[in-house]
Amino acid sequence: MAHLTQRQIQGAEQARELYSKLAFPSLQDFKWIIQSNSIKDCPVTLTDIKLAERIWGPNIAALKGKTTRSSPLPVAADYLEVPQEILDLHKDVYLTADLFFVNKTPFFLTYSRNICFTTVTHMPNRKLESIAQAAYQAIHSLYANHGFRITTLSVDNEFAPLQGLLQAMPDGPRVNVCSANEHVPEIA
Repeated sequence: MAHLTQRQIQGAEQARELYSKLAFPSLQDFKWIIQSNSIKDCPVTLTDIKLAERIWGPNIAALKGKTTRSSPLPVAADYLEVPQEILDLHKDVYLTADLFFVNKTPFFLTYSRNICFTTVTHMPNRKLESIAQAAYQAIHSLYANHGFRITTLSVDNEFAPLQGLLQAMPDGPRVNVCSANEHVPEIA
């Protein structure tokens, strides 16, 4: 604005104000409206529009109203097969497990010792039956589908009643329960 006269700046301000009152048409349409004299006795000229564009650049409100959201790139699923060497070395899995809470919502967390694989399962409640059936059953089938077999499950003392439920399952693991006031080191 340093190189413009006061009259040119006022004309650019009027052009900007009229542009907003017309609800931000395209710049080409705005120039056509002024050029074709569609608004009777309009003080704004094409020069005023060009100066307003040079001083302030494109109108942000007009850009926001006309910009559409571009669709994001699709997520490509890139699954890898478990290498045969890992299956041969770590076919039997030693699993550690515990519950943790996020905003009072329980989650069942497991961690396998040798292959260092972590799983988290949302729990509808804290009942041992739902842990045994919903969470453990899903994790057991996940490992079984990939050729692993859960042989031992190490848990805190609060899961002691799980021993009977899990060992009664076909291919159920041996449940190793920590002493009172102790925690499984990997999962704590």
